[in-house]
Amino acid sequence: MSKNKTVKRIQQKGVKTLAWFSLGIAAVGGTAAAGTFLGDWIEKAADKLPWHWVPVLVLLILAVTTAIDLLVDMTPNNAAVYSVIAMPSVAGAAPGKLGDTIGGWFDGLMGWVNDGLVQWLGTDSAVGLAIACIVGALLMARRVIKKSAGVPAGA
Repeated sequence: MSKNKTVKRIQQKGVKTLAWFSLGIAAVGGTAAAGTFLGDWIEKAADKLPWHWVPVLVLLILAVTTAIDLLVDMTPNNAAVYSVIAMPSVAGAAPGKLGDTIGGWFDGLMGWVNDGLVQWLGTDSAVGLAIACIVGALLMARRVIKKSAGVPAGA
């Protein structure tokens, strides 16, 4: 294998790693945002709807969108990143076991992150964390996903 092909393979694996990292920080940012006024707004808006099944349907659409996006090429793209950002807030608004289960997964993630934040920073500012993670995820996804679009599957 030539030197250029080796460098390209390493770069492609780095792009894929960054795409997954972007999905991870999107999950943290979305979960932190759900615990702030943003999550409250979504819950209040959902409560005003005459149909209580709408948040459950939206949550299902977000989950299926994420799963399909990940299964297509095993690399998170924009659809997965955006869906994971919105999912915790919508899960909080969705009545029933589905919303509770998905919300519980994100709450567990937030507990793990907050434990580390309190140890390292002495604070667990959800608003600051939400903004930093969401902006970071969107910027990274925008840059990384453009690069990964040209990467052949399985590379």
